[in-house]
Amino acid sequence: MKITIQGQDYTAAFDAARPLTIERKINEPSICQFWLSLPTNGSLAQPARFQAIAVQNDDNTTYFTGYIAVSPLLEYSGIGMEGPRYRTVIQAVSDEILLDQALMPPSAGAAGESAGALMTSLVVHAGSETISTSGVSLSTVVGNFTPAPGADWSKSAGEAAGMARAAYRVLNGALCLSALPVAIHTLDETDGSLDLATLAFTAGVKRALANDVTVCGENEPVAFVTEYFLGDGATSEFDLAADPYFPPASRSKIISELFNEVQINQTVWCSSGGAGYFTLGPNGLAMNGGNGIDGETVLTWLDPIEIGGTVLAEAVGVTISPGSSGILCGFFGTQAGAAGCNAGLQVTAQSGSGAPALQPLVQGTQAGAAFPLNPANQYTLRIRLFCPECERVRSTYYSFGDAGLIAAGGEPVIAPGKIQMEVQEFVNGVGATPVTLYD
Repeated sequence: MKITIQGQDYTAAFDAARPLTIERKINEPSICQFWLSLPTNGSLAQPARFQAIAVQNDDNTTYFTGYIAVSPLLEYSGIGMEGPRYRTVIQAVSDEILLDQALMPPSAGAAGESAGALMTSLVVHAGSETISTSGVSLSTVVGNFTPAPGADWSKSAGEAAGMARAAYRVLNGALCLSALPVAIHTLDETDGSLDLATLAFTAGVKRALANDVTVCGENEPVAFVTEYFLGDGATSEFDLAADPYFPPASRSKIISELFNEVQINQTVWCSSGGAGYFTLGPNGLAMNGGNGIDGETVLTWLDPIEIGGTVLAEAVGVTISPGSSGILCGFFGTQAGAAGCNAGLQVTAQSGSGAPALQPLVQGTQAGAAFPLNPANQYTLRIRLFCPECERVRSTYYSFGDAGLIAAGGEPVIAPGKIQMEVQEFVNGVGATPVTLYD
């Protein structure tokens, strides 16, 4: 066995009085614990928190990679020739501790993605470039996935993998995702080994009957709460006394972006095309040219969303320069281009003058009236989608039978819908009456 800490070999300092243990649980970070007796000559430095650890066998097969999660503790072991001797307790967590340290951005979830694509997007959301996802390719479809508010990466990844009946592991800087192995236990009623009389469900036999049921309404914040934490110089995490308030999903915003940062947030946006086509500046997002091929220069939200219930896309403070062309506030299927646009506002330029105009685009075809644009004014664009079905992709459940994987659910819900598009012009900050372009 070989133990390395921050690239240095600590195998000779391993204290065999306590065994090295690696605890693995399905869809949870792995934990490694062992003890070191460091030499008195100072040839090996005292390990510190967040230093990298690797445990390998003699043929370099890697069993564990991660980082020291807590400051190493000294445990008194006795008296030696040089005086008191101490063991150093090392407690490490696997590589996903790097992802758990990052603050996950709020997400309304994704619909109809494969488990491999969903896990990859979670790594992108975390903003970490140290974990490779090149080997993640599980094609099992997850109908709907919404991470819990405030959940860290490992909790969200564990839930997503569990929905696909799969298991993830982060080892040696790479994320692996695979289906759970099949274990079939055959029950044969004819061989005399099955006794249904001994079958019992004991989980709820001690649960008393409920004679009084209280039904409460929605949770709402009623006061501002201030909490104070006293640091002791060693503790780095302080837990709140109660869970923070989060509004219901029906009142939350899927996308709320001001584009007022130094650069485009790559943890929630995906930009394709050449460098400099999309830039951020004092006026927000600027779109500067493209390669001239429809669908190859796009700025898209990272996660696919369901067109269910009422969805509103609103772009505020839009200015269009002469000669511009493209699609704004577009809802696309699998193809990013005019032909695959279910609903959007297309900007076109008149030949000769280059004067821009705005026209609705519905299912890849121009529809409704064209609206001339003044490059000196600002505009607010709105697209409303109405659908009586709030859930458009059913949840998927997986199990195993004699023939292998069994999937239930996951089918799409076909439903009618209504599209309404409008534009509102602002002259010197004064808004005009919104104009409906398509309904």
